[in-house]
Amino acid sequence: MFFKFLSLYAPTSTNVASFDEYIVNLSKKLDVEEIKIDNGIYNKVQEDFFNEKNIILSGTAGDGKTYILRKLFFEWGEAEEFGKFVPIVKTANFTTYFIKDFTELSKEDKKIYLQKLENSIFKDTKERLIIAANDGILIDSLKEFKMQELLELVEDLIDTKEHNKVSLFDLFQTSSARNFNLLLDEIIKRAEEVKCDYKDCVIHNNIKLLKNETIKNQ
Repeated sequence: MFFKFLSLYAPTSTNVASFDEYIVNLSKKLDVEEIKIDNGIYNKVQEDFFNEKNIILSGTAGDGKTYILRKLFFEWGEAEEFGKFVPIVKTANFTTYFIKDFTELSKEDKKIYLQKLENSIFKDTKERLIIAANDGILIDSLKEFKMQELLELVEDLIDTKEHNKVSLFDLFQTSSARNFNLLLDEIIKRAEEVKCDYKDCVIHNNIKLLKNETIKNQ
């Protein structure tokens, strides 16, 4: 089933494999563990989250925004809660809103949650947000709602400046080459665990070829 799972990552007209929800449902359907790699980004996000910062996860489809958000959610939240459109986790100190896809929010909801973010940063409320968003859409929304102070702050964050109440992580800027090497190593490891009864299994022969450093580099 692992190889069937892997084959469904192939490009399609809708690129569904770029969406976290699709991969989660697919892995459950096939009873296969998701492919996971650790490029160090999650630890940085988690550290800022534990330091009570708001988090903005920026990037395009497939960069891992929702995956990181989901992983953070399960530090405290329950599985059934994550199925909601905007999951919420309440602790003694904060009510935290997990915006899985800012693009999917209605115009009214975009404004509501951006106001919550603004209040959390500038008025020190007991609410905080983790937002997965394309930074272009986020910027356009801030301009549309004339939220100038927050707009300037987000633009500063995009320019890699830091703030004590909010962090922005641009996943598009992570090293594709490093991610690919981590991914390839994980696929090889998982593939080798799959038993094959055929003496000359084409798939496993290809896996052996992929272990060759020259071929891997190519």
